[in-house]
Amino acid sequence: MFGLARCFGEGPVPMSTVVERQDLSPKHLHAQLTFLKSTYLVRSVLGSGVGFVLTRPPTQIRLSEILRDLERAELGLVTPSRVTKAVLP
Repeated sequence: MFGLARCFGEGPVPMSTVVERQDLSPKHLHAQLTFLKSTYLVRSVLGSGVGFVLTRPPTQIRLSEILRDLERAELGLVTPSRVTKAVLP
């Protein structure tokens, strides 16, 4: 989230860029991004400029929202706590 927030407004961020900047394993990052897509906090962009973007400005995403969804995933509840499909293009 931090890597995508830092680049917000600059277009899609390729997964390889986040891997390099955050020193994460690609497999771990892929799992994180897949989860975040299910919460509608992140979306993938295909085609020219492939990568990931936040669905809302970073100032509108609360840490408590992310933690709540992580807790729900730990408990096996796959339904995100806050569905924000309305903001997706």
